[in-house]
Amino acid sequence: MAKLVGFIFFMLLIILALAADDPPVRLEQTIYSVLAYNGRDFSPTFGREQSETIYLFADSRSVVSLKKVFVYYWPLSEDWRTDVSELNITFAGTLEIRDRKGSMHSVDQVIYTYFNVRGKYENNWHVLTGDDAEREIAKYQGMVADYMTAADEFRAANREFEMLFDTIAAAITELKSQGKDYSGLAGKLRELKRPVEPETPTYYSSPPTKLERGFIINLKPGEYDLLFRNLDGTIMEGSEKRLITFSPSNTGGIGYSIIPGDKWTRPVESQTPSSVIYVNGNTDLFLNPYYQNKVNDLHYNKMVKNDASGNPSVFNWIRVQQVPDARIEINGADGAIQILGEMPFMVEQTETATLGYRIVDFDPEGAHKGYKPSIIAIHVPLDAGSKAVKIRLVDDAGEIAPGSGRQIRIIHSGRSQSPLIACPVLPVVAMAVVLLRRRKSIKRLQEKSTLTPG
Repeated sequence: MAKLVGFIFFMLLIILALAADDPPVRLEQTIYSVLAYNGRDFSPTFGREQSETIYLFADSRSVVSLKKVFVYYWPLSEDWRTDVSELNITFAGTLEIRDRKGSMHSVDQVIYTYFNVRGKYENNWHVLTGDDAEREIAKYQGMVADYMTAADEFRAANREFEMLFDTIAAAITELKSQGKDYSGLAGKLRELKRPVEPETPTYYSSPPTKLERGFIINLKPGEYDLLFRNLDGTIMEGSEKRLITFSPSNTGGIGYSIIPGDKWTRPVESQTPSSVIYVNGNTDLFLNPYYQNKVNDLHYNKMVKNDASGNPSVFNWIRVQQVPDARIEINGADGAIQILGEMPFMVEQTETATLGYRIVDFDPEGAHKGYKPSIIAIHVPLDAGSKAVKIRLVDDAGEIAPGSGRQIRIIHSGRSQSPLIACPVLPVVAMAVVLLRRRKSIKRLQEKSTLTPG
């Protein structure tokens, strides 16, 4: 049996390898390329010729463009993709959008770029158009050019430093071997200072993209018809689509990302006040409160990936961004209340056979000089004897953020589990006792019934 299973597994590997080597069939299509703002950052997707509807967030700037590209289906990931290596034409023209009342307005094509500026938190995305976009790209290119020049100058200066150092060191060695005084050269050697290496530009966490042409769309919630009109006034074949713009059904919700100190790579998400957070109590917790919005499952999935599926009757919470300068109120089992604020921390890998992690205080002037903190979070120490802790988000005035309350329950793994193990066994034992007693009773009745009169 084991050999049969191994053979089937081997054949599956061969089939997958052959499928991976078989190039997918590429189809030339006119598509809508979409850069959709999803509430946190941007999701690039596209609507194929077979797609009937484009989905976008309302009251947010997203970008669409009409392109001619190769489209193919990738069976291993079960999704559609584009190949722009050989064909990538962006059509010039005008986008016409008509609402359900019949009102129509035209959107002119612009050049644009988008980028993320590094800040304290992760959400600093921007879209710029026209001259502003060109200036931003020139600014980024200037930063890169300045860094490259500084890096070349550093390398040249460092080579000179090392050559001079080696020359003086060799002269000192020669004088020492001859028993001569070398204190003057030793003083010069001590005065030498290695040049400082320039820091890489850190202004952008995602630098400006190269200039593209597209249409900036920012509409109120609703259903629209859109089409692309060529420069000669004709309608581009296959460009007529439906456009749905939607808003979150609920905004400003509070969620938590809970990072156990010993499981950095496996944070737990808590999105609703009714969700109890269970921990084993073996390590402290690090919390990241964040804003979240509730969105329609179908609309949001199709906005992020146009060929995705979803349930129009289901609404899900999506993370927007970390709450800035967050503070939480902690209410322990003993009734003591503390207010804790966020701090920067560094995640370090432990030098053990298991290659685990530990979260330590960020030391910008010592061990972590030149680095950015791994996380900015609220450190929640857990008392080994605690059974439950309640947390709530508070602002500077001490007001509680609605919907921010959570309960953390600590399950101590060291506690004896024998009573819990016995619980499912007790009914079985009781049943066995009842059956045994019934069997004895039946046997006695049978023995009496078989007795004959004397």
